[in-house]
Amino acid sequence: NNIYKKIFKVIKPHIKNKNVLEIGPGGGYMYYYLQKIVKNYEALEIGDKLRKELEKKYNIKVFNSFNKIKKKYDVIILISVLEHVKNPKNFLQKLKKYLSDKGKVIIEVPSVNDPLVSSYNLNYYKTKYFRKVHLHYFNHKTLENIVINSGLKVQKILTKQTYSFTNHMNWIYSKKGQKNSNEATNINLPVNLDNRFKKIFSKIDRIYKKELEKNNIGNIELAIC
Repeated sequence: NNIYKKIFKVIKPHIKNKNVLEIGPGGGYMYYYLQKIVKNYEALEIGDKLRKELEKKYNIKVFNSFNKIKKKYDVIILISVLEHVKNPKNFLQKLKKYLSDKGKVIIEVPSVNDPLVSSYNLNYYKTKYFRKVHLHYFNHKTLENIVINSGLKVQKILTKQTYSFTNHMNWIYSKKGQKNSNEATNINLPVNLDNRFKKIFSKIDRIYKKELEKNNIGNIELAIC
């Protein structure tokens, strides 16, 4: 799944040998990468089932509320969390209480500048993209504004494209995505296709993503604060 892999590549220098708190770790997809380089990792997860599964699978400390946290962290990570929060500004302000001196907050959110929404304007895709569980939608500028208004300083905000060129072609011509995120974030071609064509499509994919990101068009926004 290239979503978490790409996020990890960007945030790696900021979390190496750090004490980290991840809020809303879900199934531990980010921790899969973080565990290799962080000094210490703890999490906050309000879902009882997810919390128990994480503790059992990884043997890590997972809190069920902020009230249980009595320490400060070098880095707090929010992956696909802020769009579910009723008041993002107040939520980010609250996090400062749990940050050490010169601590950082790393935020990832789905971007409304997703090419299938903002550029290709596919109405059938929009019906799946816009969901009730997402209380807010961000782009490069609005995420920056929320961070600044919360009292945090923006170090860097990046637009990233994690879904593949073939995923977009599938949505455009077949009006559907792939079966899972692994297929959707990688080049997905017939298994019997000549390797020369696979190399060509891989090169197209790299160029395609690079051009989108250069123009702040992508499916996620990533902020280092």
